Amino acid sequence: MLRSRLQKYFLPILLILTAIGGVLVPQVAAMAQTPTSTDTPTPTALPKLQLDCPYPSLSNFSGSSFTFDIDIKYYNTDTKLFNINVTPISGWNITTTATDTGKEISSVQITGNGVDTPAIESIQVNLTPTGNLQPDPGPYNTTLTISSDTFTQKMNLVANVKPQFAFSLNENPGQPVTSPSIVVNSGGGTPYNFSIINSGSASIQNLTLSATTPAGWNIAFNPATVASVPAGQNQQITATITPPNTQNVDGDYTVTLKAANQTILTTMDVRVRVVTPGFPTWAVMAIIIAVVIVLAIAYHFLIQRRTKAGA
Repeated sequence: MLRSRLQKYFLPILLILTAIGGVLVPQVAAMAQTPTSTDTPTPTALPKLQLDCPYPSLSNFSGSSFTFDIDIKYYNTDTKLFNINVTPISGWNITTTATDTGKEISSVQITGNGVDTPAIESIQVNLTPTGNLQPDPGPYNTTLTISSDTFTQKMNLVANVKPQFAFSLNENPGQPVTSPSIVVNSGGGTPYNFSIINSGSASIQNLTLSATTPAGWNIAFNPATVASVPAGQNQQITATITPPNTQNVDGDYTVTLKAANQTILTTMDVRVRVVTPGFPTWAVMAIIIAVVIVLAIAYHFLIQRRTKAGA
């Protein structure tokens, strides 16, 4: 009897649970397989201003100009006027020009293409030493500012100045001579003065003096080495030139004076005329005077003798 009752109630309940499970289980499985979306929606691009310069730091020798190429990129849909400002540097002339026209400008108007595609205007910032001066070596910094009523962007630009080494040898710093010459005696050394002139923008260090000469010649320098010649200054050198003490050395020769360090070399050709010293002039004059005296005395005695003979 009890078994009959259990079967009477259990079977309907089982059928109901089975039906419910057939509906809910696939839904639960589907929910388990479908991940809840947590992706953030792609943000909408915003208007902006951007400056691009492929080479914001340039290097060149002292006295040279520096040119920076810059793209102004504007992301928006309207037309806007942008002011251009560059921080001044003492001793430098700074200009901004339009790349396409070369005209000097202080502002630029840009019409946007949208927030995804930039409208681009290219400009150049030019740094030139004032009055053709040669700035001291080192970095020179300036800041480019592009601004409007709502946008501002800045970029640092650096001009790295390298030292310009330049010097020359000259007989007289105040009076340039293209072909200096000197007359020397074959019997000894003759001093020849010249100068090392530094026309560069930095001191020249550790110069050594030397010379290229014909065989048998000797040239001694005083000083033989120069520790430093400041920019715009000169250093006097004395070269004692000694040709060989041999016969038939008279004539014109060329010697090359050199000043050099590990970085630079400069030379100067000097035309040298060698003469053999003759009999001393004072000795010649003494002989002439002696001859005149002897002749005068002889003439005097000759006159006296004739006078006595006539008497």
